[in-house]
Amino acid sequence: LLKYDKEITSFHDVIREEDITFPPSYPYIEDSNQPKQYMNTRCPAWCDRILMSHTAHDLINRRDDDDDDAQSVVYNTIGPNVCMGDHKPVFLSFLLKTNNH
Repeated sequence: LLKYDKEITSFHDVIREEDITFPPSYPYIEDSNQPKQYMNTRCPAWCDRILMSHTAHDLINRRDDDDDDAQSVVYNTIGPNVCMGDHKPVFLSFLLKTNNH
């Protein structure tokens, strides 16, 4: 479904986001026994997004250390195995560049 997600392409000159590598964040059924089950009434989509200006994106420090297994940028959902309502919240974790880097 990600190939059909074109909503921000019209604004690509002013905003951007990290690559989406997680499943659609909406619409989940609200059943605590089925936290990964989507509703049958709507098409799954990435409704929850973190968008930023190109200037903000340039401030992200992307480490190239081969010795460090930790990812320098993580864009994902919170609680993939937990029922949290019909949306899975998303988060973006990253380090900022400093004057020394």
